[in-house]
Amino acid sequence: HLIFGLLVSVLIQEFFRVLLFLLLKRAERGLELVAEGSAVLASTHRHARALVCGFGFGIMSGAFALVNLLRDMAGPGTVGILGDSPHFFLSSAAMTLAMIFLHTAWGLIAFDGLEEQRKYLPAGVLLAHFMVSSMTFLNSLDPPLYAVSLAVAYAMLLVSALIAFWLSGGSVRRLLYVLSHFKIKGLFRIPTSTALRGS
Repeated sequence: HLIFGLLVSVLIQEFFRVLLFLLLKRAERGLELVAEGSAVLASTHRHARALVCGFGFGIMSGAFALVNLLRDMAGPGTVGILGDSPHFFLSSAAMTLAMIFLHTAWGLIAFDGLEEQRKYLPAGVLLAHFMVSSMTFLNSLDPPLYAVSLAVAYAMLLVSALIAFWLSGGSVRRLLYVLSHFKIKGLFRIPTSTALRGS
């Protein structure tokens, strides 16, 4: 029944992602009439709205994962005493982080596909979501394969982030331009002003 529950969970999440897109499209038309073509509602900001919605989905996913993790922590004893893996909490935190960022990228990809009527993009998001979620079943094996599930999740995150970057207008030239203006020198410098010395 776990695979069926996973399938239903992923389908419900992706259904609500599409529903949110349709709701925002409907609200956008009404708000444009009220705001008379406000710059905030322009089509150039659609990627920002998709990013925010995807991040919201990620935060909700992370909150549910955190609740499940806290439930496991609240039991008698500590994880690892009864033969459980001592890496359970660390790998759960890393998977939760990956899922938050994956939902952010998937939100951009799905919204762009729905906006441009490229149905293969939301379908790809659904398949990727199901694949990454199903990899967590490897964590229940004996011994748990945390490294494999995390490697798949972070590889999917890299691919999804690159696709989202490209769909939102990113290019190698723009990325190199931003990186050339990023100054790391002095980023972690501790201020040594006389006010801090107490003189």
